[in-house]
Amino acid sequence: MTGLVKSQGDIVIFGRQRDIKLAILQAIATQRQVWNKDVGQIVGMPTEDLPRAKHMDRKLVVLFKSVEKPPWRINGINPKSVDYSIPDCKQGLTYEQIKEICRPFTWGKFRCTAFLDNARQMAVYAASKEEAEEVMQRLATLSTAQIIRLSVTEEIKVNVNQIKIATRVYPCYATLVTEPTDILGVPVGGKQAYKRRRRRLDLYRQPTDLSPLG
Repeated sequence: MTGLVKSQGDIVIFGRQRDIKLAILQAIATQRQVWNKDVGQIVGMPTEDLPRAKHMDRKLVVLFKSVEKPPWRINGINPKSVDYSIPDCKQGLTYEQIKEICRPFTWGKFRCTAFLDNARQMAVYAASKEEAEEVMQRLATLSTAQIIRLSVTEEIKVNVNQIKIATRVYPCYATLVTEPTDILGVPVGGKQAYKRRRRRLDLYRQPTDLSPLG
């Protein structure tokens, strides 16, 4: 067992020797990060402006590919795939509603980040500032949360192997992921991911089951 005591700027660590080495490194790294700073600077906003996110018991994950429909592999090569998560998605979404919102777009180096009023974030990449913002605004309508702030940035320096070449992508699947919680909002299944429920809709074709998602 390792303990940590702070007193007037000093940090005292006690415990077993084999645990102390790692604790020292962690303590030094943390001290350097927050020393003489408003902790809010670490995430770029004052601490009083940081709402706390509640447990997320449902989200919609939309997968886009650079191929419009199967076969997904062409000449043994997998297409470009990108997926976006919509936190706290609305209940009862239908195939028609999702298909209308999740339209083809051109993926690229501009990142649009949305800060939501449920203390969560969404992010999308597109080939232009305008398209990134447009895609974000559309996808966000599938969430119960509201956008309180948008930020669009451009990648100007990146490893040559990670350059985002503008690519047209098409909606393929929408997967609803739900995680049952008790009255206190605690996941019923604990940390066991297999307890989460999933339902997937095909977006490249009209599915046979058109009933609303859960």
